[in-house]
Formats: sequence, structure tokens, C-alpha cells
Amino acid sequence: MKVKYWSILSAFILALAASCQPKPAPQRAVVGYVDEIIEDRSESGHQLLSAFDQRDPLGDIVVFGPSDEVRSMSLALLSSDRFDNVDARPISDSLPDFSGEVICQVVLSNPEVLDSYGADEGSSLRELTVRAVLSSIDTLSYRTPSDLSSYSHKHRGKVVVMTSSQMASYGKYDVDSLMRAFGIESAVFFPLELMADKALSKAESRIGIVTSKPQELYDEYFRFREDARGHFIGAFPKETVLATQTSIADSLALDVLLLDDPAVPADTLRARFPKVEVVDPAAVTAEACFRAMRSRNIFTHRVAYPRWTAYTAEPSGDLQHILIDSDDR
Repeated sequence: MKVKYWSILSAFILALAASCQPKPAPQRAVVGYVDEIIEDRSESGHQLLSAFDQRDPLGDIVVFGPSDEVRSMSLALLSSDRFDNVDARPISDSLPDFSGEVICQVVLSNPEVLDSYGADEGSSLRELTVRAVLSSIDTLSYRTPSDLSSYSHKHRGKVVVMTSSQMASYGKYDVDSLMRAFGIESAVFFPLELMADKALSKAESRIGIVTSKPQELYDEYFRFREDARGHFIGAFPKETVLATQTSIADSLALDVLLLDDPAVPADTLRARFPKVEVVDPAAVTAEACFRAMRSRNIFTHRVAYPRWTAYTAEPSGDLQHILIDSDDR
């Protein structure tokens, strides 16, 4: 009887221990680096995410990506006033939505690496995306790339915005799987995903994307979204969309335009197409960050205007970047 009791108890303990281990989402295979982080407790990424406290208000809102995207997104977050800061009603209250917060800009010094997705079916870009998210959450940074003993203390990232649509198309699944494995929710946002979610919330929608990036990039993203079948019509450069005579938006009867080109003002599209819904990445990202921070109760509640800091992500070996304290503040 005792043997049976201890056998059942041992099985229960083993099952419980197994249930406590981080597990990747089983739907698609993740890139190998994600498995390494999850399975190896000595790995720095495992230790970083294991210690991540979703309820800790100390930390910054990190915006990572190419310079033009990071600058425009950061300015939008700094100036956002879409909600009442007391009860979160969707009305302006003449107070910045992110009062007291710090927007940490991390500019990718070699954005050309984002266009390497065709080389190895995106594996390198997927790993690069995961590493970029981890470096955004981490506190490690340096004062100069020539002296890696000159540490600079970056605040941890409590919310991370990855502006790159290349990273969203290839690496988002790996990042999401990794975050789920460690029980982390509403901490990393990709504007392309947020825009697509908003557009696809309509039952009938014909979606076009205004962008300078190639069509194949968005084909890669939408091929994994069953809810987008028949809705995503194509990606078009601004010259085609804003043509003075016959615009592609008119000829294809598009009713939603996702704006994925920081050089095009959203108001320009709205003025040109008053009957078309224009989804602005800054607006949907600001809303997602605001709601996530309220849900997690991680606003600092400091009485101050939001401010910003800046770092440069410099390449350091294969698929890795180190963050360098920037003078651009």
C-alpha cells in the first residue's frame, strides 16, 4: 500500500515539475535559439525572462527598429493624448497618455540586415528578432563600442515595441512563443500585427498596405493568418496609392489602408480617401501600450511629462547587437 502511495505521489510531483517548465507553443516549429532559451536554465535569456516581473512599474517603453520608424513612433508615444488618464475613457484630457514614463529609443545601426530574410528562409532574421527583444528588455548597455568594459546602465524594458515589419513577418511567432513559454503577456508589440488586427476586426474588408517594402514581405505575414484570407489585396508604394488620377485604392475598391511608410502622413491618406479607413501604426500602438500598462498596473504615476532616452544597436557578432548609450537625447 505504501509503495502504491509513494508511486502515485512521485508521479504527481514529476507531473507538477514538468508543468512548471516553460513550454513553446506547439503549432509551428520555433527557431532553434528559442528552444535553447527555454531548455537551458543557465542561458542568459532564460534567466532574464524568468526574472521578468510583469507587475513591476520600474522600466521604460522601448521602441526598437530603423531610425525613421523609431523616431516617428517615439514622437507619437510622447505626444499621445487619446485617453483620460484617470478612467481610461477614449477622450483627450490634455494630459499625455504616458505621463511620467520614459520612451527609450533603440535605433538599429545596420537596418539593411532586416532585408536578409530571403537568404535562409528567414531563420537568421527570426533569431535576430528574438535577440533584439531580449536586449530591449535587458539592462545591459555600453558607453562606447570600442571599450566593452565601459558599462552603461539602461533601464529594463517593461514594454517593447518592435517597429520593423520584417521582424513582424518572420520573427513575431518566435517572440510570442517565447513569451508564452515564460507566462509573459502584453509586453511585446509589433505595429504590423496591431494594424492587421484592427483591419480584420471588420467582417468585410479589402485591405491594402501603403509601403516602400516588397509585396512578398506581407505575403509571408498574412499566409499564417486564416482570418486574412480574401481580405489582404496587396502592398502598394505611396506613388501608386496617391496617384492624382486613378489610384489603386479606388480601382481595387479598398476600404482599409494600413500605413507602413513613415514618410507618408496618415492625414494625407485620409484627405485623399475620406471613405477609406486609414490605420495608423502610431495610433494602434499607443492604444495597445496604454491598455496593456493599465491592465498590468505598471504606470509609474510620476507627475511629469514623458521624456526619452536613446541608444544605438550596434552589430556584435552573428545575429547579435549591443546597445550603445547615445548622445542624441
